[in-house]
Amino acid sequence: MSYISTDSANIDAVEVDYLPSTPSETVLGRVIPASVRLQLRGSAGSRTATVFLDMDLVRQLAESLPDLVMTHDVEEQFTKARAKAKAEAA
Repeated sequence: MSYISTDSANIDAVEVDYLPSTPSETVLGRVIPASVRLQLRGSAGSRTATVFLDMDLVRQLAESLPDLVMTHDVEEQFTKARAKAKAEAA
């Protein structure tokens, strides 16, 4: 089960917690599956958004993040190299 709860604010920090599977307190015999809680926090430490991801979605995210970070780093290096070349040409 995945869901999102949000409020509007600037996001300055991220907190991530693993939540193991637990028996349901409201439905006898039901187990709440393991998940990851991702909390986005504002400058004053207030929670601005909370996302609970089931483990299948966490695995998808974990597979995607290295490529996303690498793409960002390559773009950043390209931008710096282009700025340096323009400065040297001027």
